[in-house]
Amino acid sequence: MEKLPLKVRVAIRDLWEPTTSPAFRRLMDVLGTEPTIDPEWAMLHAALGGVFNDDTRFVQQTAVLVAAWADAACRICHDELLGEALADKIEGKQLRLFLNVSPTAKPAVEWSKQAGGFVISIPSVVLANDNCREYFEGAIREILQDKPTKVVPPTRLQDSAPAKESDDWETVHVGTFPRASFPKPERLPLVGALPRPDDLLLRPPYNLRVQSSRHMVIVEASHSPTLQLLHDYLSQWCRVNHNRTDEPPLIEITLHQSPFALGQTYDRLELEGGKQLSFVLPTASIVLHIVEGVLGYERVDSTAASWLFCRTEPFRS
Repeated sequence: MEKLPLKVRVAIRDLWEPTTSPAFRRLMDVLGTEPTIDPEWAMLHAALGGVFNDDTRFVQQTAVLVAAWADAACRICHDELLGEALADKIEGKQLRLFLNVSPTAKPAVEWSKQAGGFVISIPSVVLANDNCREYFEGAIREILQDKPTKVVPPTRLQDSAPAKESDDWETVHVGTFPRASFPKPERLPLVGALPRPDDLLLRPPYNLRVQSSRHMVIVEASHSPTLQLLHDYLSQWCRVNHNRTDEPPLIEITLHQSPFALGQTYDRLELEGGKQLSFVLPTASIVLHIVEGVLGYERVDSTAASWLFCRTEPFRS
């Protein structure tokens, strides 16, 4: 909070009270658990502050949108089936909310399985009408009905024809997509001129490192969608421990969120074994095959237990 201008801090003190708002109280009564939200105000202000002539308006619009989401969620919960679906998603835990910046002029909401909560994206424009309850209600309904609108991450720098949906690897393979070239700067750029890390790290080159030990395989990458794909694929095909009633996966697969990004951007994937069955341990071989053979990363360097890759061509979404 110390990094924020005084006017923003005063506005947060006076205008930001979502958990005590009537909409949040009604939602808490319906769910039986208190929603939690802890905005990264410094990052939000860096991304959105220049849009508003008045910093008070920046905080006010954010608060109004979150209240509209809570009101929409409360209405959704009055539907018995959808209310049960929401309760199943949060698994008896607190309902967690996160704030991000929308790449468009419209607000957005999506469910993050890794974060265990809803991500509300604030548009980078001044909304003439802050009444977004109907939009949020429809979006939440689609999420709970398992029919969410597919959001394709902006993994390339130039537009191209959208690829057809497919269950095979063609949706992530680049093929003959032209290589992007960027002029080398003659001077160091100004900090304020650089894009947010969420956007910056979607540009090539994509760097990736795999490290292997007896009980752990760690994948560090600058390209978050690559880690997301590895996580989803390995989670889908990991065997489970049938000796336990809850049947947990034999390998614990964990995505870690980057501390340098506002949105759901990941920079590390961990595969840990030995917790369920001591003799079931992860190996780097399947990760290396996907990274090199499927995703087209090129090996730059390697040791006995560490591999460094780089990809200079952007992915086509």
